[in-house]
Amino acid sequence: MPDNLEYKYISEIHVFHVRGEFTSSILHQLKTRITSEVNETGTYGVLLNLEEVDYITSKDLGIFVQIFRFLKQKHEAEGVDGEAYLALSNLSPFVHDVIEMTKLESVFKIFDTEKMAIEKLK
Repeated sequence: MPDNLEYKYISEIHVFHVRGEFTSSILHQLKTRITSEVNETGTYGVLLNLEEVDYITSKDLGIFVQIFRFLKQKHEAEGVDGEAYLALSNLSPFVHDVIEMTKLESVFKIFDTEKMAIEKLK
């Protein structure tokens, strides 16, 4: 995993810290790692801590939507308990504004901090 992508598994939540700019490589690594971890654990909750991300593009948001769809479809296909979600925490003002403008706050769970997200999601 690249240096600007860190992974932890906390309270059945896949937590990824993303640092810096999203590149095609980082987005690919993120999708691959999420798929791998979800398949391995059978849990469908993912939290992206974007504390160190200042900028996001529509392409990045498109990848987030793809990840969300994967989580929902996999969860529904397996018919297991629990919830499938993609949550975001620690958003910069710019990233938060972009998500609001694109109306994606109704798709993703948004939290001020990672700690708050983990407490609410577990």
